Amino acid sequence: MTGIDWNRTLREIEREYDGLPPAASVGSLKAKKAAESAAKEAAKRRSDRLWVILRLIPVLALSVGILYWPYYARCGVELAGYLGAVAAVVAGGTWIAVTTWRCRMPLIHTLALLVVAWGLAMTAREVLPRAGYAKPDPDRVAWRCPAH
Repeated sequence: MTGIDWNRTLREIEREYDGLPPAASVGSLKAKKAAESAAKEAAKRRSDRLWVILRLIPVLALSVGILYWPYYARCGVELAGYLGAVAAVVAGGTWIAVTTWRCRMPLIHTLALLVVAWGLAMTAREVLPRAGYAKPDPDRVAWRCPAH
């Protein structure tokens, strides 16, 4: 016995005769799969970046817009609405921070952490004087509005 695999040899000859390229080797198949996987990963990274930025825009707009809150937020329901908006800033910043951590986007992650810190500072500005932990402020005295 010569040890020649005639079936394989005949398949190769038939491929050549039909004008087809030689059968792909295991190494070339692995390289092709690796290239496809890298292309999919790059597309996923671009898509993730787009979605993170689309989430970041409204959160940044709210965190800047909270400075220009148009309503009287000294006590009562108006204060609750303001604190709810500030909580939305903190929640949105946290959401973006978690997403950017998973997607490995350090610059946007830092920006998201700054948004969270900003929201916490705005919360502290309203809550701490009313709780007695900060210097008393005549504009921030009570949670409820006095009855007239």
